[in-house]
Amino acid sequence: MVQSFSNNKDRIIKLIFLSLGEAFAVFSVIRFAIKGEWILTAWAVLSVFMLFIPVLAERILRHKLTVIMFIGGLLYSLGPSLGHSYYLYHIFPWWDELLHFAGGLVFAFLGFELVRMISRGKPSDVNLLLTALFGLFFSISLSVVWEFAEYGMDLLFGLDMQGDTIIHSISSYNLSTEPGITGNIGNIEDVIINGIPLDLGGYLDIGLHDTMTDLLTEAAGAVISVICFAVSKGRLTIFRNN
Repeated sequence: MVQSFSNNKDRIIKLIFLSLGEAFAVFSVIRFAIKGEWILTAWAVLSVFMLFIPVLAERILRHKLTVIMFIGGLLYSLGPSLGHSYYLYHIFPWWDELLHFAGGLVFAFLGFELVRMISRGKPSDVNLLLTALFGLFFSISLSVVWEFAEYGMDLLFGLDMQGDTIIHSISSYNLSTEPGITGNIGNIEDVIINGIPLDLGGYLDIGLHDTMTDLLTEAAGAVISVICFAVSKGRLTIFRNN
């Protein structure tokens, strides 16, 4: 009976937070649609569906997420919309890195659980290392797929999901007159394009630094998950009563 009460309590808490998240997403859709800001409206619509990811994860994997992990999944699902629609990417420069770091942590644990499902039980000491490696590479692979999506959205729709970085030096073979020799331009303080100065204080890198920072941050989160998984000898889980 105690277990049943706990299950019902968890279910109610999850439903409350899911409802609050959906209400906020729908409010955002209406708000931005009224303003005619269609790109922000599209992000809000996407959030309406993304909020069901934790629910789908429970259904597909046939395991119940812990309440904390479920709520974290809801917040993570709202993260991109909050970043774009409510400008948190600009207000908090670390917002993007926070999302990637959190994704690295969670996706690695999801990889561990996939191995558990396949092996139908707790990994033995023999394959514990392989389980940890699978979780690590699974998490990093999902991060790479997301960077593909960002690149595609920028290329096809003229967005700026791969945030730009102001840099003050560039190196390239194209800047050298000799084959195989890297040319370099340093101390860049301004760039002029078509006769118009950008007044950015440096050279505008279009996405490379952002992409690599995202991948490194996500990998760092995945590595931390692997360390925690190894220290606990595979006992840590994002699910309840796994």
